[in-house]
Amino acid sequence: MGALRIKSPRELQALKENKQIGNRAASLIEKELAKVQSKAKTLGSTEPGRKILPNSPHTNVSPFCPVPPIEPADRLYQALVRRWGRYYSGGEVVWELQPFDDSGYRLDAALVNYRIGLEMDGWQFHGKTLSGFKKDRKKQLLFCRRGWLLFRVSNEQVREELDDIIQAVEEAMSFQPYRRVKLRSLPKGWSQIRHDQ
Repeated sequence: MGALRIKSPRELQALKENKQIGNRAASLIEKELAKVQSKAKTLGSTEPGRKILPNSPHTNVSPFCPVPPIEPADRLYQALVRRWGRYYSGGEVVWELQPFDDSGYRLDAALVNYRIGLEMDGWQFHGKTLSGFKKDRKKQLLFCRRGWLLFRVSNEQVREELDDIIQAVEEAMSFQPYRRVKLRSLPKGWSQIRHDQ
């Protein structure tokens, strides 16, 4: 599951009405939204809940999360960013990368300059059907053919073995060649490798 990005009280209310978020979590988020909106006003941000970074291609993307992450995918991404930094802030980590022009496949997170990708493989989306299983094998094969190393991790691994995952990625980086790449932004906050370099 991807990150849940709530920009306004109105979006939060819609999630509550659709029973996509519980009352306790909604209450915590309401408090944090109020704090972030207050900070945004003092920073001069035009969008509530967003911190503007100078010279950043993603001025509408917050580099921090005011609420501790609950979802394993968010926890994994934030642990990677704490260790190697966000690509768009001079680091290595990208959220939702579509590396190939000829394929719609995406990675949940990636260290693009090392061609290391991370995929959250929950059984609900990746193991429930034969077609889903086959699609994952096809995706894995394509990435391997093009020199990518994929880490497929479960929610349980992120909750219980996050340090081990980070250590495994760090060890893998020493075996992967470093190739500086440039990215372009796609809708929904995704990124794509520019192949016109």
